[in-house]
Amino acid sequence: MTIENILQEIFAKKQQNIDVKLYSKYLPRTSNYFYLAFEYLLRSFFEINALTLRNLEQFSVYDLPIYSFKAGKQNYEYPANRYPFLVLFHLVKKLISISQIESLLVTLSNKYEIDNSSLDLLSRDAEEVQTYLKEISLEFMVSSLDYFNKASVHPQHKNKILAIGNRIVYYTLDRDGPNARYVQFREPTIEDPTQTKPIENNVFNFLLDALKKSENLVKIS
Repeated sequence: MTIENILQEIFAKKQQNIDVKLYSKYLPRTSNYFYLAFEYLLRSFFEINALTLRNLEQFSVYDLPIYSFKAGKQNYEYPANRYPFLVLFHLVKKLISISQIESLLVTLSNKYEIDNSSLDLLSRDAEEVQTYLKEISLEFMVSSLDYFNKASVHPQHKNKILAIGNRIVYYTLDRDGPNARYVQFREPTIEDPTQTKPIENNVFNFLLDALKKSENLVKIS
């Protein structure tokens, strides 16, 4: 039996408490990108010997966070279960503390920089899962005043950049577009003053940056 099958069997047997309206979004099945992302992160911790299958015995309920947080200029209230990034770490912190997770993400980031081959093989759809993790992280990496704002974005202000160390993330903020998420990755243009800088691709740097910034916005520890 493969590790994927073992993990799927473990979580299929765990008690579940998910709102029926959100079940298809978060259900612990391999047909679901959220679950694959959760599995990928756990297997990454296995890869650096920070977690074992025995640790999963302490995981009691596969559920969603029930808190809300206030953000943006209008200080509106947002339910945490709307954001896969917050749900992801709500589940992971059942096994590892947030402070430990940050340290492990640094270790994984360094490992990814040196040789990402073993980490790229930790999922059936590694590239797509890593992209998904970057996308849900991006929602908490950009300015909360920009993201948690219900006003339309002027066309001249849609294209933005974000620095992670000496690397750049290019993104578009568009609340009126057809995409489910307001913030999307984009390709650099000739108008971007930093287009010669390398683009950030390390998925663990995305997770670490988003985790640190989300801690300033919402209490997830």
